[in-house]
Amino acid sequence: MFLLALCPIIAWTSLLAILVPTATLLSEFTASIYVGVCIVVFLNMLLEYLGGTTQLLTDMSDQTLTFGTPPCCCCCMCCKCCRFPFNKKTLRVASVFTIQIAIVRPIVLFVAAVLWTDGKYASGDEGEQSSVTFPIQVFSGVSTILGVWGLQIVYRATRDRLTMFRVNLKFASFQLTFAIVNLQNFILAILGKNGIPACEGSRGPLMRGSRLNHYLLVIEMFLLCILSRFAYRRQEAKNIQEYSMDGVTSSIKDSSDKEVNGIDNFVDVATIYGKKDNCFY
Repeated sequence: MFLLALCPIIAWTSLLAILVPTATLLSEFTASIYVGVCIVVFLNMLLEYLGGTTQLLTDMSDQTLTFGTPPCCCCCMCCKCCRFPFNKKTLRVASVFTIQIAIVRPIVLFVAAVLWTDGKYASGDEGEQSSVTFPIQVFSGVSTILGVWGLQIVYRATRDRLTMFRVNLKFASFQLTFAIVNLQNFILAILGKNGIPACEGSRGPLMRGSRLNHYLLVIEMFLLCILSRFAYRRQEAKNIQEYSMDGVTSSIKDSSDKEVNGIDNFVDVATIYGKKDNCFY
């Protein structure tokens, strides 16, 4: 439910930025924090599907963990030096990359909000950027990239074992949401500086790009809500062990039902033939 609420929350914060333009930074701050926490929640969901960290290390002790994944080391995907044994140490490194975004990003955005109230930070809508804007954006961007990288490492290592949970569809919906939230505003800001689209009555080209970004987010998040509904809103086991036991239980139940139905049919037939011979069973 926490992950399923990602798209509605982004849509509502974008709508708030449209209705109250002065609250743009506050709405983006709230949406960014929620996205960062969702990355950690998604990682914990993968580990829970696999029965927890201890069970995962036991089942995958003979496999490798590949660090050559996007967005940091996509050029080293075929390099053997980026492959390490799947053990507690390497899993902890990948988890730290992911968990840090829930700590670093809120702190950085909180500092940005404090500086913005004092007029020392420009979020991109106020025109010229201040001297502290670039370092804040760098810290936020690096933290985001490392968080996505750590999540990709764990996801690629475990996705083949979690096909029964539709984890590919879940990750696709989450990754699309994350990419749209982070890349679309950057692209529209560049277009806004060049006067694209041509709008009148706005406070500047950067504001035009930001408002258009929020309009698009409301529509895009609605469409992604539909995709997320098919990925998450379904009855499923909590982990692989429970899924396996459910499969065994259902197969035993089906075979038992067939046996019982067979016995009932045999009794019915025997009763009919017994009545003809004035015999009762």
